Amino acid sequence: LVKTMDRGKTWTSTDMSPYASIGLIDGWFWNQDTGFITGQDGANAVILHTVDGGASWQTVYHATRGDSDHVWKLSFPSRDTGYGSLEALYPGRNRRFFVKTVDGGKTWAEYPFISGYDEEGCGFLNDTIGWIGGDECAPTYITFNGGMTWQGDGGFGVATPPYQYCSNGFTINRFRRFGDTLMYA
Repeated sequence: LVKTMDRGKTWTSTDMSPYASIGLIDGWFWNQDTGFITGQDGANAVILHTVDGGASWQTVYHATRGDSDHVWKLSFPSRDTGYGSLEALYPGRNRRFFVKTVDGGKTWAEYPFISGYDEEGCGFLNDTIGWIGGDECAPTYITFNGGMTWQGDGGFGVATPPYQYCSNGFTINRFRRFGDTLMYA
């Protein structure tokens, strides 16, 4: 983990291998002190939480399935509700899941997702409407009920040049929300 406090003139680094031995993927901070980072520890996904600007970290989610997955992206549509996509190194091997918190990230629960899907991007407009996008030209899925059910979202359309090989949609890796109506993917 690297951090700057002087607009990028200098950076300090912290060895995060005691928490995430394979690596880190994404981060979400509410302010300069409080935030989350995601990654993988051994064969399991992890979410880490700090309240002191990264001086110390607490593991708030640690998968136990040994599926060689990691939390690829986080999305917090509100202070209490957050979601994370679980991207797998071997997506077709096991049933897939995503994670969700309803207590501001103190605890996380796993919920089933599309079997064999290679999750990447995760973005929510509000606590109930959101998308998970995948790799390998997988279609993007939408939920209207906080992840209890998912369906393919044709709203992303058919890919155009230079992405003709993705005949069923776009590979979506990142979503960004701005207000109640505007999102970029």
